[in-house]
Amino acid sequence: MVRDQFGAPTWSREIAKGTTTVLAQLSQQGPEAILRLGGTYHITAAGQASWFEFAEAILDRASRTPQGVAWFAAATRSRPLVARGVTPITTAQYASPTRRPAYSVLSNQRLMQTFGLELPGWKTQLDATFAER
Repeated sequence: MVRDQFGAPTWSREIAKGTTTVLAQLSQQGPEAILRLGGTYHITAAGQASWFEFAEAILDRASRTPQGVAWFAAATRSRPLVARGVTPITTAQYASPTRRPAYSVLSNQRLMQTFGLELPGWKTQLDATFAER
């Protein structure tokens, strides 16, 4: 797994909740708020991780997931998840025709300053995803 590309893995549920929060604030302020506060905002998890770190964290959480969790059983077809480990590689070692940025962590500063909104860290979101019943 690539160890030299960084991003902020974000659960779609957190993006939806954050978007709902922003829209609720805008609706309370009236139609002029949209004109005044419009523009581009980033809404991503706090923190950053390489794809390698993210894969390791997923396997760690998966190894601690109790049997019988419905979504996990469906995803694995009730078979045991077997992984011996994740091997870190560089982007140069990964043969892909697609060029990817080494650092694609977006700043949520404008979102925080304008709406007081900060999403939980990616590890917290990953834990919540695995805890989902």
